[in-house]
Amino acid sequence: MNPSIATRALYSLLLLLGSAQAQSRTIAIDAPPLPPAIRIDAGPVAGPIELRSLQLRTEIMSGMARTRVEMLFANPNDRVLEGELQFPLLAGQEIDGFALDIGGELREAVPVEKAKGKEVFEEVIRRRVDPALLETTAGENFRLRVYPLPAHGTRRVVVHYSERLDASKGRYRYRLALAHAKALPRFSLDVLVSSPSGAPLASLPDGAVIDLQARGNWYRGGIERDDFDQRGWVEITIPDRNAGSGAVAANVQRWRGESWLQFDAPVSVRHSMRRIPGQVGIVWDSSLSGRLRDHAAEFALLDAYFHAMGTGSVKLIEVRDVAEPARTFAITDGDWSALKSALQETRYDGASNLDGWQFDAGIKEILVFSDGLANYGARRESASVGNHAARIYPVLASASANRSLLRRIARAGAGPGRGALIDLVGDRQVAIDALLQDRTGVAALGADGDGELLVDEQAIAHGRLRITGRFRGELPARLEVKLVEPDGRLRAVAVAIGKDSAWSTDSAEIPLVARQWARMKIDRLDEDSTRNRAEICRLGLAFGLLTRETSLIVLDDVADYLSHDIEPPASLRARYDALRATNARSERERLDAHLQQIVREYSNKVAWWTRDFPKSREPHVLSMQTGNAEPEARAMRQETAAPRPAAASPPLPADAAPMELAAGAADSVMASASGKADDADKRVAAGSPDAVTPIRIGLKKWTPDAPYLARLREASADDLYPIYLDERADWINSSAYYLDAADLLFERRQATLALRVLSNLAEMDLENRAILRILGYRLLQAGKPELAVPLFEQVRDLAPFEPQSFRDLGLAYADIGEYQKAADALYEVARREWDGRFAEIGLIALTEMNALIAMHGGEIDVSRFDERLLRNLPVDLRVVLNWDADNSDMDLWVTDPNGERAYYGNRLTRQGGRMSADLTSGYGPEEFMLKSAVPGKYKVEANYYGNRQQLVSGSVTLRLALTSGFGTPKANAQSTILRLQDRQETVLVGEFEVGRHD
Repeated sequence: MNPSIATRALYSLLLLLGSAQAQSRTIAIDAPPLPPAIRIDAGPVAGPIELRSLQLRTEIMSGMARTRVEMLFANPNDRVLEGELQFPLLAGQEIDGFALDIGGELREAVPVEKAKGKEVFEEVIRRRVDPALLETTAGENFRLRVYPLPAHGTRRVVVHYSERLDASKGRYRYRLALAHAKALPRFSLDVLVSSPSGAPLASLPDGAVIDLQARGNWYRGGIERDDFDQRGWVEITIPDRNAGSGAVAANVQRWRGESWLQFDAPVSVRHSMRRIPGQVGIVWDSSLSGRLRDHAAEFALLDAYFHAMGTGSVKLIEVRDVAEPARTFAITDGDWSALKSALQETRYDGASNLDGWQFDAGIKEILVFSDGLANYGARRESASVGNHAARIYPVLASASANRSLLRRIARAGAGPGRGALIDLVGDRQVAIDALLQDRTGVAALGADGDGELLVDEQAIAHGRLRITGRFRGELPARLEVKLVEPDGRLRAVAVAIGKDSAWSTDSAEIPLVARQWARMKIDRLDEDSTRNRAEICRLGLAFGLLTRETSLIVLDDVADYLSHDIEPPASLRARYDALRATNARSERERLDAHLQQIVREYSNKVAWWTRDFPKSREPHVLSMQTGNAEPEARAMRQETAAPRPAAASPPLPADAAPMELAAGAADSVMASASGKADDADKRVAAGSPDAVTPIRIGLKKWTPDAPYLARLREASADDLYPIYLDERADWINSSAYYLDAADLLFERRQATLALRVLSNLAEMDLENRAILRILGYRLLQAGKPELAVPLFEQVRDLAPFEPQSFRDLGLAYADIGEYQKAADALYEVARREWDGRFAEIGLIALTEMNALIAMHGGEIDVSRFDERLLRNLPVDLRVVLNWDADNSDMDLWVTDPNGERAYYGNRLTRQGGRMSADLTSGYGPEEFMLKSAVPGKYKVEANYYGNRQQLVSGSVTLRLALTSGFGTPKANAQSTILRLQDRQETVLVGEFEVGRHD
C-alpha cells in the first residue's frame, strides 16, 4: 500500500486495511510486509482521534470472502469535527457497503450518483446534521467522510469489503492485516467459513490457533480480547474443492428471478519464452507521483528484459505535463547501464499527461511505466496511443493506480500477440514471467441461453480459470471455454453447471456472486469510462457498488432522502413512501418558477443599466456618509450572517429591494449638495456611441512572504529550478509552493518549466475541485486555456451541483473559441436552480453570456435561450472576485474618485456603480459594474471577512478579473491570483485609471 496517500483536510482519519492476496501462482513462505499502522490524524491543532474498538467479521465461501469492519472512534477535543477516512485497496479488494450510527442504531448506506452524493453531503453538513459519504477517488482509493464527530463523544462506522482469494497447493488463502498503532481497548474477530472439502485452518499473528467448530460444511470460531496488542496477519487457509478434480462445476445462485454463476478452478497453463524485438520503446512517467513507484521492482524487470533481448536499442520518452523528445540508448549483451543511469537521475516533477507520445514506425514493442493516474492534457482520461501497430505492455509498480486505463493502453496496441498489464504490485517473478513469456490465454467463452459470461483474463496467467455469469432464462447444461496456447493451437475446457446445487434467496441483500459479476462487468466498462458512464452508474446503483460514478451515503432524516430523491434503506422505506405521496412537485414546475424569478431579476439589472446617474466630478459628502455607515453595516452583518446556515440563505427578492433602497438613499444625500448632473454627464451615462473613454488597468504586484521565497528569489535563472527541487521536499503538499515557484519561473521567462511546476497541482489531493479550479485559473492567466478546459470539465463532472463549475468552464470555452459551448454553459448557470448561497450568480453568467453573443453572435445559436434574457449590458468598468474555499466570506471593495466605496453595505453608488449580492458562504463570484465612469482612479480591494468552515485552512486563494470596455469590441481584461490568510485581511488588488472622453 502507498503510505504517502493521506487526507489533505486538517481534520482527517486515515485507515489502511486489507489482506495481502498476492496475484501469484505460489504462496510465499515469508509473510508480506504489513501495510502502515492504523493512523488517525486530527491535524496540528487538535488531539488525535482515538480508535476505541475494532470488531471484525469474515465470511468465506467458494474462493470469495466478505469482511465486516466495525470501528468506534472517539473525539477527545472540545469542538465538533468532520472526519475523513481515506485508504487505498489492493487489486481485487472492493468496498461494497458501510453503515453509520444514527441515534444509537446503525443505518446502512444506500447507493447514489457520485456527484449527487457529494452535493447532498455538503448541503446537509451546512445544516449541522449527521451524514456520511463513501466515495471512490482516482487511483483505486476510497474516502469515507463522516460528520459530526461530536466533541468528547464517539461515533461508530462499519465498512464491508469483499475479495476473491488466490490459491496455491490446493488451498485458498485469506489474510487480514492487523496494523494498529496502539493497543486496542476492545478487539473481536468472528470467522465463518464454508469448506465442504475439509477443515480450514486459522491463526493469529502470534501463531495461536483459532478454534473453528464444524457445523456441517460450515466452520465458525473467533476471539474477543481487551487491550489487544498483536500486529501481523490473521491467516486462514481453506481446501480448494476443485483442485485435482477431473470434473469441475460452477456454483449457481438464484436471486430476483435471475441466475448467477461463479466458477474458480485451477487450469493447466503452458508457456514459452518469446523473442524480444531488437528495437523497443519505453515510456517513463516522470510526473510527481512517479517518485512513489517501486523503482527497484521496475529495474529488476528491466534487468530480466534486457538480458532476454541481448543486443538492441531503446528509445526513451519521459512524460510529465508534456511528452519530451525521444532519446536513444544502446543495449549490448544485456548491458543497459546508460539507460539505467538516465532513469536513476530522473527528476520527478509535474502532472501526468499520458497522451501524445509517439515513436517511429520501427518500434514494435513498448513498455509504459506509469501508475495510470492521467490528470492533465487535452484528453485526460483517454490516453490515445501513438503506435497502434506495436505490442504495448503497461507496467504497474504502485498500489495507487488506475488499472482500467492501463489495461486500455495495453488493448490499444495491435502488435502480434497483443500486450498485457504487467503488475509488479504482487509477485515480482510472476510479473517478469508474464512479460517475457507467451502463455495460454482465453480465445472464446460460450454457452447457450440468454446470459452474459465474463472471464478474468489476468487469473489465467496465475493458473486459475475464473468465470462469472448472469442468466435471465433457462440455464445451459455447461459452459465451454476455448483456450489458445502459445503456439496458436486451441484447447477446449468444459465447465458443468450444477443446477441441482443451485440455491435461491429472497433476501434484499445482494448476494456475493451477483456482486462479483457486476464488479467484473464494471471493470470492463471502466476501460472506456467516458463512453460508458451511464452504464457504470446504472450497475453501481443496481448492485450497491462503489464506482467512479456512484457512491454510498447515509443521511440523518427520511426527509433528506425525499428532498434529494434518494432511495432510503429498508428501515425508512415506509416513512419515505408516505412523505413522497404528500410532497409531489415536479422538476418542471420548479424550473419554471426559477425561470420566472431569473427573468425578473435580470429585468431589474437591465433597468439599472438604462438608468441615468449623476456624474459630478468633485469629491463629495457621500464618502463621509459611507464611512460612517460602514461600522453599522458590519455590526448588522455579524448579527445576521454568522449564525445563519448557508442553505437557509434566501435569494434576493425579485424586485432587488435592498439595492433600490440604497440608490434612493444615495440620491437623497447627494441632491442637496450637487443638484442635477450636467448635460455632458447625462450623455456619458446614456452610453453615447460617440463617447470614447480611455481606461488603463494597473494591477498591483502581489508579493507573498512565505519562508521559502527568499532563497528562490535570490537564485540565478540557471539555479532557480534546481533550488525549487531542493526545497520541494519540505513543501510537497503545499499548493502555494507550486504557485509561487511557477510565478518566479514565469518572471524569469522560463515558461516551459513554469508550466511544469504549476501542473503539480493536478498531482495533489485526488479530485480536489478547489485545487483544480486554482490550477485552471492560473493556466488561463498564463494564456493556456487549452490546458485549462479539461480541468474545468473534470470539475464540472465532480461538482455539477455548483454553478461555478459551469461558469468557469463556459469562460474557458470562450477563450479557446468554442463560443456555442461557452454560451450553453453560461446559460445553464442561469437556467438551473441552485443552493441559496449562490445568489445572483445566474445574473452574472447572463451578463457574460450576452457579452459573448454580442461579440460572436453569428457563431452562436440562441434559439433555445429565453429571449427575455437576451440583452447585452456593456459597461466601462467591471470587476469579478472568485475564491476557492467554501463556507468563506470574501468581499469586493471598489472606491471611486469621489471617495465613495461600493461594497456589501453600499451596493449602488451615487454615479451608478452596482455591486452584486453579498455572498457569505460560497465561492463567489461577487461583481462590480459601472456603466459610465467619471475620470479618475478607481481602487479595487479584496477583503477576507471570515469563514464558517469545519475544516480549518491556512489561506484562501482569490482570483480577481478587471475589465474595461466590457461587452464591447474594445474590451481589455486582466486578472490576478493572490492568497489571504485565515484572518481578516484587506489587500489592494489594482486600479482603473479613467481618462477624459475624447
